[in-house]
Amino acid sequence: MQFIEKTEKFLEKFPDFLRWILALPLAILVSTVIQVIIAVGNSLSYVGPEWILNTFCQVVNSWCSGYCFVLSGAIMAPKYKFITSIVFTILFTSTSSIIMTYALTVGTYKGKLLLDIFLIILSIAASITACIETHKALTELDITK
Repeated sequence: MQFIEKTEKFLEKFPDFLRWILALPLAILVSTVIQVIIAVGNSLSYVGPEWILNTFCQVVNSWCSGYCFVLSGAIMAPKYKFITSIVFTILFTSTSSIIMTYALTVGTYKGKLLLDIFLIILSIAASITACIETHKALTELDITK
């Protein structure tokens, strides 16, 4: 909770229109940076069998990317944070579903089908969890905007 309060105090210095403009690009940037950090951490790790570590990192990556996308967008929004988190959840879910459907129907898919479907479902679940957590945090902090 302290993180959200401190972040909100910092972001209040920026005009609302700028925060709205930057909400989506920031969410994409944060999600991408999280994925890069996890991928680099995975490539630098030499613990156990490689397939176990890769699978674990893919699971963590899927969860973190969906969660951080929604949460960072909701935090950046100056008002209507819960509604923003719902919109970002729908956006993330739609994009993930479209990418997977396209890859499966066009024939460019070359991965492990069950694992990748599980990872997409996991990332969607993470985005929904972030939406719920945003609502809980806003309620606890009594942020009505």
